[in-house]
Amino acid sequence: PVGSGLQIDFGKFATHVGAEVMDGYDGWNYTFSRSFAFNFGPFTHTGLRLGYTVSNKVSLLGILSNGKDNQTDDNDAKGFGAQIALAPMDRLAIYLNYFGSPESQTGDTNNSDDYQNFYDIVCDFQINEKTFLNGNFVYGSEDNALGAGLDANWWGTSWILRNDLNDWFSVNLRYEHFDDEDGFRSGTIQKLNAITVTPEMRVNSNMVIRAEYRHDDSDATPFIDDSGAAQDDQDTVAFNMLFYF
Repeated sequence: PVGSGLQIDFGKFATHVGAEVMDGYDGWNYTFSRSFAFNFGPFTHTGLRLGYTVSNKVSLLGILSNGKDNQTDDNDAKGFGAQIALAPMDRLAIYLNYFGSPESQTGDTNNSDDYQNFYDIVCDFQINEKTFLNGNFVYGSEDNALGAGLDANWWGTSWILRNDLNDWFSVNLRYEHFDDEDGFRSGTIQKLNAITVTPEMRVNSNMVIRAEYRHDDSDATPFIDDSGAAQDDQDTVAFNMLFYF
């Protein structure tokens, strides 16, 4: 009798954590490449998902799963996720996300107390009719990941500004930062930064063409050039065409 009813999903589904998604028929990202926060976060969950719309300003989501990125559970505990979605005003949406599950680094199947946690905030703000701002912040940790009593921690943020210059051309600009202070997510203790520029041209109602330039840099040397030498930065370009029907 309250809200719009309970939605129940059972199976394998994309994670609710993060601002970016896996491209599909039902939507794609504003940029061709993915952010560090996306690449170092969970991708999918297999289990049960419950969604409930309390009002036009509040909706809730709960997840019970076999962990993250695995269809079959590999330990003796389940993963838990939650989302509170808020729409305090017409042009602003805020998503408060959490997911946690035991993720053993040693093959121990009795690690029900060693949780890997993702705390995530996503904000969508329509500045005006032509300009849109998306912000994402994630903080993660894993218990005893570096040894007994030694937890691993990391955090990251990304910001995307989109502007429609006219009816057929837009520009997407993304800045991101990822601090892997223990080297647990990327394999290297480092601070990563990236700037991405993605012009977008809409040819017609079901065809989009995008070009992209991206610059990554780090205070370590995680990148490799054509000769195999380690580098502290890299530049990439990409071309992307989307045809949907």
